[in-house]
This record gives sequence, structure tokens and C-alpha cells, in this order.
Amino acid sequence: MSFKSMGVIDIPDSAGTLFDHGAFDPRSRRVFVAHTARDCIEVIDHDASRHLTTLHGFPEAAGVVADDGHVLVTNRGPARLAWIEAHSLETRAEFDTGLRPNGVAIVSRRKLAVIACIGDETHGPVLQVLDLEGHQRWAIDLPGRPRWCVTDVSGARIFLAIQSPSMVLVARLPELDEVQHWALSSVGATGLTSIIERIWCMSPATAAAS
Repeated sequence: MSFKSMGVIDIPDSAGTLFDHGAFDPRSRRVFVAHTARDCIEVIDHDASRHLTTLHGFPEAAGVVADDGHVLVTNRGPARLAWIEAHSLETRAEFDTGLRPNGVAIVSRRKLAVIACIGDETHGPVLQVLDLEGHQRWAIDLPGRPRWCVTDVSGARIFLAIQSPSMVLVARLPELDEVQHWALSSVGATGLTSIIERIWCMSPATAAAS
């Protein structure tokens, strides 16, 4: 598969700065990008190919996922998850998470958020599931530093890339049980995407070879 550049969209105040994850919401037709170095979220109008606005107040924004008008953002600084309404761009709620939340996934119809937290020297990495409209939480410890995560199309399982030891961790939602570890021959598992029940994983080694 080859890719073709379709154009460039300028982001204000972006020179010499750093971004992280971005996500497209099909319902609002908007792209939401974590502007990590500026503690904000950049909103792009997909169809008009233009920068729409900047949402401030997202300290060290890292992970972003969007679906069915819902946007979730992991903020590493305060260790919190923000839930944004894609059309109004209002923050509906915020939730405490484990330390240094990174990858995030959503099951919109079940109102579930999945957060992979890196932790620090005093707290190990954890995977958490939050009920966005209730008060239930589930969590498991992780065998290594987490990166991106996705669910299958039914929203029944989570697939999480673990950087080291390089693997894909699989668990049933929301309880995070029936855990499996899919070891990878290449090191540093990073990116994941799920397409019609098929899981594709990208590590630095496989990326260099492609």
C-alpha cells in the first residue's frame, strides 16, 4: 500500500513543538489531535481541510480516541481522562486514572473507556476500564510499558501493545479477565489498528522493514 500527500493544514503556534495521538470522529467529521507540548487539543475540520479551533486545558495531552461523537483524551500531567463532546467541544466529564495515562480506547455503545497507564518509579504500569456513565472501574497490572490499544469491532476485547517485553496483551471487556499474551518476534511493539476483526501490530523493526 502506498500513500499520497493530499495537502497541508497549518496548526497555530506549532513551530518547534510536539504532538502525539490524533483521531477522526466520523459523526462530527472532525479530527482531534493531542498538542502535547502546548497542553491542548487541536480540532481540524476534515471536509474543509482547515484548522477549526484549539481547546486549552489538557496538560500533557497524549492519547486521543474518537467515535460516535465522543472524544477521550489522556492527560499525563494530572493523570486524568477527559471526555469531550465532538460537536459542542465541551468537556462532559473528567476522571482520575493511573499515573501517566497514555493509550486510550473507547466502546461508545457501552460507554466504556480503556486507559493504558505507564506509571513511574513508584507505581507500575496498569490497564484500566472506566464506566463513563457510572462508577465502576476495573484494572490489571501490566507486564511492561504500554503503548497504543484498540478494541475489536464488537467491543468485547481489548488489544494492547506492550513495548517491552514486546507483545500484544489481550483481555475481555469490561472485567479485563481471560488475559492472553501474544509474544512478538520483533522488538518494541508500538502501534495497533483493528480492521474487521483482524489485528495489525507495528513495531520499530517491522516499520523499518516495510
